Amino acid sequence: KRLPRQPDILERLASQEPEQTEPPEESTKLALEIMLTAINGGYFRFIDFSGEEPAETEMEDVSIEVKDIYLATGDDHLNPFNIKASVPGGGVLHLQGEYRIDPLHVEAQIEAKGVQLKEYSAFVSNVAPVKISDGVLALSTHVLLEQGEEFEMKLSQGSVSVLDFALDDKVANPAMLRINSINVNDLNLDLLKQDLVIGEVALDGILANQWLDKNGNLRIQALLVNEVVDQNVQIAEQEKAQQAAVEEESAPWNMLVKKVSYKNGTINFTDQNENITRDHSVSDISIDLQNLTLTENKEVPISVSVK
Repeated sequence: KRLPRQPDILERLASQEPEQTEPPEESTKLALEIMLTAINGGYFRFIDFSGEEPAETEMEDVSIEVKDIYLATGDDHLNPFNIKASVPGGGVLHLQGEYRIDPLHVEAQIEAKGVQLKEYSAFVSNVAPVKISDGVLALSTHVLLEQGEEFEMKLSQGSVSVLDFALDDKVANPAMLRINSINVNDLNLDLLKQDLVIGEVALDGILANQWLDKNGNLRIQALLVNEVVDQNVQIAEQEKAQQAAVEEESAPWNMLVKKVSYKNGTINFTDQNENITRDHSVSDISIDLQNLTLTENKEVPISVSVK
């Protein structure tokens, strides 16, 4: 008896459904989550030994609070942060926002209040023979740092104010410079686009006492720091030639200050030459400028009034 014909091996293979292959497993990812990181009662100290006497500043009661840190490979999650610190003289520094390490993205609101500038006078004295006797600083701005095809840095809605500013030299009386208030409002900076726009710069109540001494030297001459300038002349000349080509190729900065005001100014000037010994005073100085810009051939309206 003949057995039934068996299908040819090629026919059997053709009739079978293709085998289902398993998808390749994804590479292992690493993720780390920290619900809360806090530093309380921190202390930061900085010393500048570059001058004749060390200049020092410190921050006390530093409080750093970072919530819900989540780090994962291939993840674009943003992490919030909150940093507070007390600065010398009773001022407060506050940074709050969110960040990502890679690709870099930092967005933050920075605020400082009640910063006593005289606490940092020693750092100024290391550069020039003057000291900050008084002044209270406050500032606020929104900062964006981002790394894409190019690095971006933006400041927006910025404001800076300084009250009761006092600058003195080794001669206590008369005072060198006094300013009741300095206010900068609506500051916006785009580093990538080379764009700087300021809504208003206002200076009020400026008093300056200047003179020519018996040798014909201006009181303000000490601020020129001639020794430092002389040391850097050669370096500056070398860098000037190198930068010239770069500056020609790079686009110029677009700068605009919509309003500049200088109110209630007084300048007292004395010629101490024994053959002259004359005092002069210019008071009630008022200067207003509109749309101050670096644009070539752009006219800037100005109004000046003095007594």
